[in-house]
Formats: sequence, structure tokens, C-alpha cells
Amino acid sequence: MKLVPFTFDGNTIHDNSTFKAVIVDHPMTAQGKPSWYKRGVGDHPGFGGKEMQGSVLEVQITILHTADFTSHYDTLQRWFEPSGLTLKKLIAKDADDSDEQYYVWCTSLGMGVPNNKVVSVMFALDSPIWLTNSIQAETIWQPTASNQTVAVTLDKGNLDAYPIYALKPTTSKNDGAPFYGWRKWVCFKNDTENPVGDRAVHLQTIDTAALVTAGKAAASGINFRVKIDGKYVRRWFGNGFNHASTKVWVNLQKIKAGLITPMHLQTALGTGNLTSIRVYVNETYFNRLPKTGLLMIDSTQDEVFYYTKKSRSGEAGKFVGVFTFDPDIKDDSGTALTKISRAERNYNIANVPSTHAVADHVYFIQFDIWFEYGDKYYLEDDPYLNASWYDLTKPLLDLVNSSNTSYVWDDLFYQKSGHRTEGWIPSDDPDDPNLPWDGGVGIAYPGYLNSRCYTANHGTYADPATEIGVRGGRSDNASNRPSWTYIDEGGMTAYNIPATEGNKYNILAEGNARLQISRKKIPTENSWVNGYLLLIRSAPNTWDDWTTSPGAITEFYGIRLIMLQNKWNSAAELAKITLTMTSKFTITYGDEEATIYNMDVILTNTTTGEFIRVKHDMQINQELIIDTLAKKVRIFPGGGNAFHALSLLGDEPERQEWLKITYGTANTIKITELYMAGYDVQISWLGRHN
Repeated sequence: MKLVPFTFDGNTIHDNSTFKAVIVDHPMTAQGKPSWYKRGVGDHPGFGGKEMQGSVLEVQITILHTADFTSHYDTLQRWFEPSGLTLKKLIAKDADDSDEQYYVWCTSLGMGVPNNKVVSVMFALDSPIWLTNSIQAETIWQPTASNQTVAVTLDKGNLDAYPIYALKPTTSKNDGAPFYGWRKWVCFKNDTENPVGDRAVHLQTIDTAALVTAGKAAASGINFRVKIDGKYVRRWFGNGFNHASTKVWVNLQKIKAGLITPMHLQTALGTGNLTSIRVYVNETYFNRLPKTGLLMIDSTQDEVFYYTKKSRSGEAGKFVGVFTFDPDIKDDSGTALTKISRAERNYNIANVPSTHAVADHVYFIQFDIWFEYGDKYYLEDDPYLNASWYDLTKPLLDLVNSSNTSYVWDDLFYQKSGHRTEGWIPSDDPDDPNLPWDGGVGIAYPGYLNSRCYTANHGTYADPATEIGVRGGRSDNASNRPSWTYIDEGGMTAYNIPATEGNKYNILAEGNARLQISRKKIPTENSWVNGYLLLIRSAPNTWDDWTTSPGAITEFYGIRLIMLQNKWNSAAELAKITLTMTSKFTITYGDEEATIYNMDVILTNTTTGEFIRVKHDMQINQELIIDTLAKKVRIFPGGGNAFHALSLLGDEPERQEWLKITYGTANTIKITELYMAGYDVQISWLGRHN
């Protein structure tokens, strides 16, 4: 290999008329320094990694056009000004290989004074490995059955290569393959500035009876699934399945704050390719957004975009956020795709790019949610959906009568086992057999000194809890006051307890049981204030009804039923309560898509023995792109991050490399997938030389 410098940052530094450049012949290959860790006494230390030393490169440039020496010297000074930190591309030609171009990313460290018309420039290298400036690619391979192979040979560079594998299913799987025949995207947006945290969410009310009639779902609902961020999650049906109004519920985790004043476009957008989307946005909010994600522009024609990079810009007095698409992703011809991925998720009417005006609202979409249904090879005894633990996270709400703005608890409040969501929290274990209660007669047992929480009618116990109740004891102190508490980060504005659903027993006139609220997101003991005081005295040794519906209240984040003044034979309980939730979600939907391809491919380099597995649901003729050099997995069209689809397989305990191609020998790549019928597979790479 004989490299001759050609351009730096697009500027020609070797043309044999104005400039002539040469690389100074000294090693630039990085050197490694080992690090060790101690094992046991007397054992040899273990290898803990390497610390690589940096690499520099010297290029000497001769100014050939002496008649205008000063002007050309000034030009070089401008090109190699050392204060910038941005890495730039230095391209060289290999004189031993028909001027094949290679490049490194580097930054100038400055230029020396001229010495007989020759100046020396020093570069700091991001990596000492030269990469081919053009992508090397295998002709598109079209396997039609599992375990077919293709041979790949590296003909550039002298090192192993880390290719991009682009897998495009072109034909539905052979009959017998399990697959979901239809899917629909769900657009979930938090419309308030409150982070909501973990929340049970009603995604949609669906006429599932119509799906069953159309042959798109089983009557049991066993083959109707919900996928969030690439993974199937547990889902539950209010009103059951095969119903005209099935409510689909899931648990969403760590719902982020939205924006009352949303992001909005700085510039109008046409329907063509985009290199970036520029928005006016609150800087703090922009900094919290992930590096990759979905955007929705709310205009006369909504459109969903996928971005893979974000950066910041500015304008006088305003902060500008910039979203861009990752240029590392390549199309079939190996050309970099530097455009934003548009018309995502089959969301707008025509599923095509739309025009958008200045100031149109832009929203970040936190979750990538899909309904998938219609697997014709489903099992009614599906081991996952029918597992005994499946409902251990089921919301403790009345899923028929609740909604995202109104939570209803009706004879179900708490479960000791599992991690069921939206439960009320007892101040003490409501299942302590050492503190008995006589079932409501009102006579405490002799050893009954402390107050208690209980979980069923009139001081009894049940699991799950059909009621929540507090009862008094002989000991009366602030640390021994039983309570049931519900806290919601998104906030609440009202509560309602219907007639006959609240009971009290021997409550005194001064009120020793209360319903309290807290306006702090993390309530403290002194933040609780009375929302409702049980003032009306109960008839002695009699259970009386109490109800309360105070109407609208200033937003609060916690509510509790508490026994404030312990009376050994007093109690208060409720069996149903409705809370009006502050959090407001906008949930909309994409159009139904048919013919989903359930990819489950193993790629093996039989030459090295390494293999990887990718599992992802996609459309026919959509590509899954695995970049083993940049360590990224994407979907195209769509650009969506699909890193979750990849699993590394093999004997190595800690594989750093994904599926390389070795230099110096033919490599055999094998594709394996059950029921496979047809793929287009593009394998491309950059030659690497040290």
C-alpha cells in the first residue's frame, strides 16, 4: 500500500500543479498498553483490557506554484487552522491499487513554517485505521430457503471487515409459519407538564367482535397482542374480548412530562427529502429527549418522523433544537441516506410525506406502541398468556368503568402478592393474625393494643382486598395510625364515594377518621389536609353509611383514609371510590397494516463460527439493517432503532464483535430461518488498512 494524500475536508492538497503532498514515513499505528487486575494471592494477574495510545500523522505539502506562493500559503493556513475541534476527512489514494481511495477522520494540530517551499502539517487521528472511501458490496444475495449460503471475500485493505447486513424479506413465509396478519400503530402523547411515572393506561376501545367476525382474531383474544418498543407486553381487556366495546389496557412505565407549549417548526417543510427538522423548544425539555426517537407534527395533515440524532442551534433570544437522520445508514446502492425518515408508522391518511407550515406543533412520542393480531396458528393454551403469573401486574381498577381521566376502584384495591398496579398502599400489613378482630361486633380482644388496616367488609380480611378499612386500637400515637394511601404523580382533581359504599363504626362527634389529600407530589406527613371529616356520630356499635362527593378541588397528588384518633372500637371503610385524574393523554391510531413478517433469522459466518440472531416484526420489503462497525440496528424505510432485535450467540462470554468477515480467506455466510421463502440480502463493508 502506497498512500498519497489527495484531499482534506474536500480541499485538494495534491494535484501536481499547485500542491504536492506526501505522508512522512513514520509509524502512525496505535500502540496498546495492557491493564491488569489482581486475582488471589499467588495467582497471575488477569488481563483487564487495553489502554490505547493516540495516533498522529504528518503530511508534508510542497507549494509548486511559486509565482503566487504567499496566496497559496495563506490558503493552507486557513485549511489547517488548528483551533477547531471538528473531525474532518483526510482522503489518500493508494498508488499500488489503481488509486483506490482511503480515508481517516482527523483534526489539524497546526502547520509549520515553510522550509524551501515545503510546509509540514500534523494531524491527530480519531482512529489509525484507513477505510476505503467507497463501500465494498456483495451482489444482492437472494436466498429462497433456510441454510443457504453465499461466499464473501475481502479484496481491499489488510484487516478484517465489519459489514452492514441488510435483510429484506420479499415473500411471505411458507404455510405453517406463525405470524400476526395485521397491526396498527398507537400514538400516545402526554398533554401535561407533569411526569406521570408508572400508570395503567386505556389505549383504545375496540369492536373486537368485528375482528372476530372478520377472521382477524380468535374469540378468546389469545392472538391479540400489544408490543411496546419492540417487546410484547401484558394486556388486559375491559368488557372482555369478542365485544363491541373492548377496552385495551396496559401498564406504561415512566411516562415523561409533556409540554403545554409544544415544540413548533422554525421553518416550513415540503414533501421531499429532509436533512433536518428545526424546532423552537424549551432548552431543558430538549436536553431530556433521547438521542433517537419519534416525532409527530400536528398540522392539517399529521405526520410521524423518526430521528436518530439531535443537536442544538440558536437564534437571537431563542433556543433551536435540530433533529437529523443518521447518515451511517445506507440504501441498496451503498449511498448514505442523509434524510429524515418520513411518513412513519402508517399514521397519516395517505401514508406519504406532507407539507407543514412554520409554527406547526411538534411532539415527541415516547412509546412505540403496536397492536398485532391475527396469528392463524395461535394456541389457546399459550404458555405465556395463560401463565399463573400473568395477572400479577394487572391494574387493580374496574377496567370496564375506568378511563384515563377517571379511575374507579370497586371491590378491588390491594393484593399482597405480585406487583399489581394502581393499588392503594396500607400503612401496615393487613394480614397479621396476631391482631384479631371480631367481625364487627366492636369488642376488641384483650391483647389488641394497636390499630390496623383491614381488607374486607366490617373488619375482616381478604386478598385481594375487596374494601379498604382502618380500625382503632388502645394505643393512640402518631406513629400508630392506620391508613390507606393512593399517590399519583400526574395529579387528581376530585373524588367521589357513592352512597352505601362508605361505612363507619363508632366514629365520635369530634371525628377520629378522615379522608385526607396532599398537594405535594411526594407527600410528607405535614402536607396532608382534610378532604373529608367524618363528623356525624355513628350510632353506638352500629355500622353507618357515609358518602362524600366534594366536587372539584385544587389539584392534589395523594389521597388517604386514616384513623387519626385511635378509639379501640372504632372503624371506617370504603368499598368504592372514583378519582378524577388530572393527566390528559391524547391517543390516536395509524391505519391497519396487513401482512406482517415475523423475522427470526440466524446469520452465521461458518468460516469463523460466529453467528447472530435477529427477531423483529416488519413489513414485506422493509429492511432490517445491522451495522456491525457502528454497532447499530435500524429499520428502513422507517429508520427506527431496532437494537432490541439483536442477540449475540456463540461461546465467547463477552463478545465485542458482532459478525465480522476475516481477511485473507473466503468467508461463507449462512442464513437460517424456519418457513423462509425469500429474502434480498445485501452485505457491504469498508475495506480497512493499518
